[in-house]
Amino acid sequence: MRLPISILLLAISVPALAQAHELFEVSNPKHLQFNSEEAVKSYLQSVSEVETEYHLLQHLTPKFALVLGVDRNSLVWPDGKTSQGAEIRLRRWEPHIFRQGVIALSINELLRPENVARLELRIEHIEEAVVDARDLRK
Repeated sequence: MRLPISILLLAISVPALAQAHELFEVSNPKHLQFNSEEAVKSYLQSVSEVETEYHLLQHLTPKFALVLGVDRNSLVWPDGKTSQGAEIRLRRWEPHIFRQGVIALSINELLRPENVARLELRIEHIEEAVVDARDLRK
């Protein structure tokens, strides 16, 4: 009876690990206990909540490496305005700290150069369209 349960657990775990690898990289050289299904769920829910909070129509896709087994928890910020090169470093798997890192990197995604350029252009158009009412009397 143990064999089918093991196969079922393996069948559930392998897709979650594969999905985790697509969303973010995982480095776990000390082979610490890590729940990839929980990490994928936390990633997706965290990104979704940021999108909802900021009323975004496009999807955020923060890219980073999760590094387990370091000396202290930290978030390594990326170079530039993309999340490329970012790392969430955890002493051990701590879901709440992982979520905080995903949220911070998701918000950072809002600052991608193309988003800043799009907002700047929209502001420029609004400023050009605004007319002072006193100028209308002339």
